[in-house]
Order: sequence, then structure tokens, then C-alpha cells
Amino acid sequence: MKKTVTWILIADGTQARVLENTGPGKGLRQWRGWISPSTR
Repeated sequence: MKKTVTWILIADGTQARVLENTGPGKGLRQWRGWISPSTR
């Protein structure tokens, strides 16, 4: 079976975060490969 990855973008006018889920029962974790410009 092919691995399913779901990315979720949470953003407002000042910041953004990308979360990922790598499968059933794995929960959400913050994806560190991208950082919002406002958090630098």
C-alpha cells in the first residue's frame, strides 16, 4: 500500500505553520522543513 501523507496549513495575517500526518494513528506534527517569514 502506498504511504499517505497529509499536510495542513494553518495561517493568519501574521504567521503560518505546516503540520503533517503520515498515516492513521500517527497524530499531527509540525513540519520543520518550512519556516514562516514572520518567525525568523
